[in-house]
Amino acid sequence: MFNTDAKRLSSFDAATRLSEEAANAVRAFDPSERPVMTLLATGELSPWAIAALMGAVGGILGARLTKRYFVTLTKESIYVQRGSLAGYQPTELLHIVALGEAGGLVVSHKQGKRWGTLRLQLDGRSRPTRLNVSWASFPKMDRLLAALEQAAEPAQV
Repeated sequence: MFNTDAKRLSSFDAATRLSEEAANAVRAFDPSERPVMTLLATGELSPWAIAALMGAVGGILGARLTKRYFVTLTKESIYVQRGSLAGYQPTELLHIVALGEAGGLVVSHKQGKRWGTLRLQLDGRSRPTRLNVSWASFPKMDRLLAALEQAAEPAQV
């Protein structure tokens, strides 16, 4: 009937390509940066509202209203980029923060069974930006949070 392995492979390939495009955008901005990993997320609306919009309006409006976020961790910084849900490349660089100064970036985080949320306080915004993280990206979200926690600890001599 259906080849589920092919579907999983294509999802994996898409995630890999998205991560590579985000890393390329970071290197284009600063060639000295070395991306470690990229957390992929959708933004601002809840995943259930996105699904309702895509189902009710044929998907086009829902895809245009929903943005994809790329949170790239490098050896020295965190880059937050945004792009279209339909595209593979980030189109806007929203925020860059050095790891040592990123203590206030994550306002809150939560992991459910299928979706998690990560709220980031970006420069120039009065309210935190909500990012929806799929369960498949929970390990990357944990890694990002651990890197922020480690960077916040004072260096031991």
